[in-house]
Amino acid sequence: MNKKMAEYHETVIPYLNTNPELDDAVFGLWKHWNENGIDMNSAMRDFFKACSIAPNIGRFEHYVPHCLQVARRCEESGKKIAENYPFLSSELEPNQMAFKGLIEDSFYLVGGNGKNNPRGVDSNPYHEILTDIQLRHMGLDRLADGMAMHGVASEILASEDGQEKFPEISAPKRNISLEVLTGIDFLCTRDWLPETYGSYEDCLRYRVDDLRERRKDPTHPLIVGLDNGGEERLLEILNKIKRMENGEMSLKEVESFYIR
Repeated sequence: MNKKMAEYHETVIPYLNTNPELDDAVFGLWKHWNENGIDMNSAMRDFFKACSIAPNIGRFEHYVPHCLQVARRCEESGKKIAENYPFLSSELEPNQMAFKGLIEDSFYLVGGNGKNNPRGVDSNPYHEILTDIQLRHMGLDRLADGMAMHGVASEILASEDGQEKFPEISAPKRNISLEVLTGIDFLCTRDWLPETYGSYEDCLRYRVDDLRERRKDPTHPLIVGLDNGGEERLLEILNKIKRMENGEMSLKEVESFYIR
């Protein structure tokens, strides 16, 4: 086992298709996280380096623009919400939100597809959960809290398959950073969908319909997650984000969601 492989959590190792050079690049990318400020220029260089050598990304022309789009839009959305609700500003620090958006799908870089990794286990349906496990293993709990379990990962984890594969992992607590990233991620392909489809609700409908069309198997974890409360939760999150961006929610209402 190479030195870097020993830095992976044992749970994620069967899902990997990587090499020492790629490990160095991806670990370097993750380790840019710093609550006192992130050098985004340096992080971007490491992101592009990792992308250039990763064997697991089938369509770079989609993956790279998507990550850059999510980074930009998470930063923008976080700024709008923090202006309207200043008590959330520490959780929506622009530099951190941009970084979270940039690396939200970074496990795709090292995760195999079940055919190209030695143990034949597809990482893609579980990339959010695997990201959470690995970042916590590295001591990056705050980063994991605000970024890792996006999409319908919580519903996948709660499914029979998720409970069987990851019995030691629990769903994250609600927090503004994770919800913003989750919502914004669904509004981005390689483009910013509201520019084409209008309302956040219509954009979500487009994304969900597209995912269901491409993932025709009803037992695919993503479809299971959508069917088991994920779609409803995404709609709730997007409605909330739009209202907070526009300052339409009362302070008391926002506090009821994010202050415990």
